Amino acid sequence: MPALYGHRFSSYTWKALIPLYANGTAFEFRDVDPGAPDGPANMDFVRKVHPAGKFPVLADGDATVIEATAIVVSTQHAPGYFFHGGEGDEAKYLELRKYVLGVIADVMPAELLTANTVYHINPTGSFEIGGPDG
Repeated sequence: MPALYGHRFSSYTWKALIPLYANGTAFEFRDVDPGAPDGPANMDFVRKVHPAGKFPVLADGDATVIEATAIVVSTQHAPGYFFHGGEGDEAKYLELRKYVLGVIADVMPAELLTANTVYHINPTGSFEIGGPDG
């Protein structure tokens, strides 16, 4: 029987619970709340199977289902490589975005990236000056 590891007050957990209930899927809910009887052990499992130690995690036998639903990357760039709110150079921004998406694909486990993954690349606009001057 599948087991869903999550916290009952987490909206992310509920995003996983709703389809399970709607489909009538039999499953066991394993609470990661530190105050729950098995909470610490359940959270240890989540940390073991999820690279970022986040929930919800759905485990069914040897199969474990996790995903990254949002990836945010703010990267310093050369002048002009931004496009935000209609300002900037869209072609240069798309070049930067393509490069960053390639890096993400190289470093993130492919099974975490799904059709639901949303990428936010420099979501606040220009990031030309960084460090202590930024």
